Amino acid sequence: DDVYARWVKTGAMGQLSKHKSVFREPRTAAKVEKVLRDFAVAVRNVRNEWNSASTAAGTTPTTAGGEGGTHTDSQYHSRAAGGLAGSAKASRSGAVMLCVCGGKLSEGINFKDELGRLVVMVGLPYANPEEPELRARMQHLDASEAAARVGASNQASTRALPAQTHSRQQQTRGRAYYEALCMRAVNQSVGRAIRHAGDYAAIIFADARYAPPGSKTGVPMGVATQLPGWIGENLVVPKGYGEVQSGLVRFFQSRRRMEAVASGTDKRKDPT
Repeated sequence: DDVYARWVKTGAMGQLSKHKSVFREPRTAAKVEKVLRDFAVAVRNVRNEWNSASTAAGTTPTTAGGEGGTHTDSQYHSRAAGGLAGSAKASRSGAVMLCVCGGKLSEGINFKDELGRLVVMVGLPYANPEEPELRARMQHLDASEAAARVGASNQASTRALPAQTHSRQQQTRGRAYYEALCMRAVNQSVGRAIRHAGDYAAIIFADARYAPPGSKTGVPMGVATQLPGWIGENLVVPKGYGEVQSGLVRFFQSRRRMEAVASGTDKRKDPT
């Protein structure tokens, strides 16, 4: 809520709503179905208009900067039931859904195909470490680990064991459990957009802590090792926003071209 209020105050939300219909995750479960339905309508209406326009013009629809040119939608203007900011009548293409990790839309909801082509994960959704149940569980895990080390040391009576200490780069079992909870929420959330073998999406992790260990921005105990293999193998650490934007353009150009070749609407030779 604080971030959304800040975006409204600074005008960022108004600028965004000129280009995309903006939806927010509802607070009550009763409103989830309607918000999802309105979101899907906003996305699919634009896609249908892309297809109609490209058929009439004899071109392949692409993202901005793609081979088919930049598409602008001057007919479809939907107000988001979940909280569209501003009332600008500018043309829009597609929609944005603002959600929180661990919320009503981060687990069990499928944003397959055109409903989820870009996921932006901002920060790391760590739980409150002062929550009584979580704190007690972490303390129990740390105590069990300490007891196991003492037991192992006492059993080794015939040889000297090297001292076992926890440096800042080592994790206790309690801390490992704490991070695992966080990364489970991350993986559940980003996985909402990839729902079948032919599905695809770009994922942006907007936090330097996602960088792999050893990279210039990566932390020593980087969380990248806890990402699914199919994400970790394709993880790229950009040098700046320019690389992010150009990378997204190339990615979606490639996917649009592959879709066009597969559907037979693009007669040019498949570059793959």
